[in-house]
Amino acid sequence: MARSILVTGDVVLDLNIYGGRRRTPVSPEKCGMRSIHSPGGALLTFQLLDALRHCAKAAKRDVPDLTFGLKETTKTALRKWPPQFEAGAVWEESEGPKKGGATWCLSKNLGYGPVRSGDYPANPASGLDAARPDILVIDDGAMGFRLQTAARCWPAVVTGGRQRPEPEWVVLKMSSPLGRGDLWRTLSERFRDKLIVVVTAENLRREDAQVARGSSWERTADDIVEEIRSNPTMRELRGCRHLLVTLRGDAAVWLDQPSVGPCTCRLVFDRERGEGEWEDGLRPGGAFGYHSVVTASVAWQLATMPEYAAGPDLASPLRAGLSGSRFLREYGHGPARTCEEQPGFPFELAAREILRPTYHYAVADVPCSGTAGVSPRWTILRESGHSDVFPGPLFGPARRFALVGPAALPGVPCARFGKLFTMDRREIEALRSLRQLMLAYRRSGPQKQPLSIAVFGAPGSGKSFGLKQIAAGVFGDGNEVLEFNLSQFKGPEDLIGAYHQVRDSILAGKTPVVFWDEFDSRDCFWLQYLLAPMQDGLFQEGQLTHSIGKCVFVFAGGTSRDFAHFGPPEDALSDEPEPQRKARAEFVMAKGPDFKSRLAGFLDVLGPNPGQAYDEERAGAGLSPWGDDPGDVEFPVRRAILLRALLGLVKGDEGKVLEIDKGLLTALLEIGHYRHGARSMEKLISQMRDRGGLPLRRASLPPDDLLALYVDDVERFKALIRRPHRFLAQAERLAPIFHEDWRASLSPEGQGNPNNVPYEELTPEKQAANIAAAIRMPEILALAGFTLVEGEATRREEAAVISFLDEHKETLAEAEHDGWADQQRLEGWAPGDVRDDPARIHDLLVPYAELSEEEKQKDRRTVDDYTKYARSAGFKVVPVAAASD
Repeated sequence: MARSILVTGDVVLDLNIYGGRRRTPVSPEKCGMRSIHSPGGALLTFQLLDALRHCAKAAKRDVPDLTFGLKETTKTALRKWPPQFEAGAVWEESEGPKKGGATWCLSKNLGYGPVRSGDYPANPASGLDAARPDILVIDDGAMGFRLQTAARCWPAVVTGGRQRPEPEWVVLKMSSPLGRGDLWRTLSERFRDKLIVVVTAENLRREDAQVARGSSWERTADDIVEEIRSNPTMRELRGCRHLLVTLRGDAAVWLDQPSVGPCTCRLVFDRERGEGEWEDGLRPGGAFGYHSVVTASVAWQLATMPEYAAGPDLASPLRAGLSGSRFLREYGHGPARTCEEQPGFPFELAAREILRPTYHYAVADVPCSGTAGVSPRWTILRESGHSDVFPGPLFGPARRFALVGPAALPGVPCARFGKLFTMDRREIEALRSLRQLMLAYRRSGPQKQPLSIAVFGAPGSGKSFGLKQIAAGVFGDGNEVLEFNLSQFKGPEDLIGAYHQVRDSILAGKTPVVFWDEFDSRDCFWLQYLLAPMQDGLFQEGQLTHSIGKCVFVFAGGTSRDFAHFGPPEDALSDEPEPQRKARAEFVMAKGPDFKSRLAGFLDVLGPNPGQAYDEERAGAGLSPWGDDPGDVEFPVRRAILLRALLGLVKGDEGKVLEIDKGLLTALLEIGHYRHGARSMEKLISQMRDRGGLPLRRASLPPDDLLALYVDDVERFKALIRRPHRFLAQAERLAPIFHEDWRASLSPEGQGNPNNVPYEELTPEKQAANIAAAIRMPEILALAGFTLVEGEATRREEAAVISFLDEHKETLAEAEHDGWADQQRLEGWAPGDVRDDPARIHDLLVPYAELSEEEKQKDRRTVDDYTKYARSAGFKVVPVAAASD
């Protein structure tokens, strides 16, 4: 049943000036400049809700009652108000990114009129005292409605005693300064458990909240949670039930009970783009109403959704509101094709966008501690396939990604830079940071000082690839890339020639990206000759000094796995060993600290092997200080991404299923190390394709002596391929159990199925189908990161496995159905609307999503029984990382 909505709050009179083409009084052009007044502020939110009502009515749906709480609603009435309640904006014609011609785009925000003293000019609407809304929406624009001087305009449900009927929810759209004023104190005290506050991240930033911009969605969520939980200036925002923080049309963070620890936090986000990236491809400018459209979407959902027991699900209206924000950014104030078309806010079209969102957003839970902040190493990717019960590498998500691509992990953020695709939070943050550095450098105008960036990583990790892709996106695909390997230079005179090549490219009007490979070779000998070009953009040739100009220097290191351990620690310790003291002195003499101080940024490249951690004790003992970082659980996903890229499944092939021997896929993802990182993986895949083409088969593997060039343990690689064999030998033993469970699941209507007979009475073909179901178990379990090993699980172990599999039940049930469908097709069955056994037509040979709920439940029950089947065969289900091969 629909509820009633009351909207009130600060009202503004918008003066929108639309640029014309009539530049002189005698111009033949008819389209001249126009200035149009229109009510805004709380009336904008009200009109959006009214447009939603009209759209819902047209669709013959129940709609809520809607009223406005102030008397002044027309531009005629608002013109009598003081000038501080008037806001101006200039709109210009601009070609949009989609077909359809130019639209009116916000060109300049003129701000508000000058302040004049006087009382708050609004008056309450007739009958306001009698209003009993279910949903109260207040648009607090910080223009006076929040103060006691405007209390006569507050609804009686706010000012009256507690004996008055209260609204179910109060939605407060708030502008900065946040959490101030008499209205806020009243709402946060009286309606704390019913108060939904909608604020923007920009308003948080205006109040000096440290919220990262365009880094990673995890970092943004971390920052918002930390600021709300621990920043004293944000304390007031905890005085509500739900706090919604929006980031234009890109994302929103939803905190449920922010004053309680631990609170619940969810992130609604565009998984493919960071903050602001979606707008990169749009015309310059903007629009108004982003905040209002989200508020209207939330209020509409509260007023029209069914009854809820555990509280409203605000992720859905946030998705719709964010999509509406993007629509406003694209559409602006409508088409600018002819003089006859009246520009203005597109209420009806925005309402349609809220009801049927165009853009898609993912939702993820954000871990939040009981005091402040979140885990410093959490990632959405890790949360999707990892738990405290089953720590270890993310082999399950990696397998799903390898087989299906990004569509297999729909709730995980990702980033694409040209041909580079990543889902690793650390890489996303580092690459976006460097992209922002390059964009700022490109926009900075003429420069004589290069932009200097360093990149570190293990040999073969692909140190230069990512930066080349970013540079191509910033400076254009045709921009010149110059590469010099300093280990091959004989002396400083070779550097002079390299600098001249760079200078020639700049004089040709380009901004070259210059890679200095192995810049730290010969014990950092070259650093002393790189300092002047890095600092001043100058190099010396005899008695002549040359200016280099605007370019990007990228220094690729060969001695350190990461920037933090490039050179010894800068601060000496009291008990420091002599070798380290000597190394520091040598590094200083080689100008290492001076070099590091001239860098604008750096990138640590991880590659397909586990990330490397530095061991101080081993370093002090003179041993290799680098070892696998147990905290890097994402490396299997990096391997899966690289595998699909090496097989040509890149952008445009995201949903294409990878055809590969499943045991071979296990080995490629789970082998300990590729000897030379990405280079070894690339050579192995290339050799296999040359020997057998696609799909990849284990028969195409090179001989063991060649395989040893690429992987660190040939015997383990082969054991990984064969790992399921011991369980598969039990398939015939398990087939009757599968069949009897299927019989037990039949509905009364299904008891007449011709296969509802004891296993021994089945045809050989039907017996083979049950054997195939047992054979599918290891592969389906692998999608969740599990495998089967001989032994008996404890009750606690089995309960933990069941709980984890339950989280991924839909994925596994779909895989079970797809495996069954593949088996049916192999036996000659074809899809059809009506089942016909003699003609081998089956009505269930359809995608899992198209199955009835009853049929889906059968697949889910099969997954539920996996631990029982394993036990029956003398096996137990364990995480892949815990299996010994």
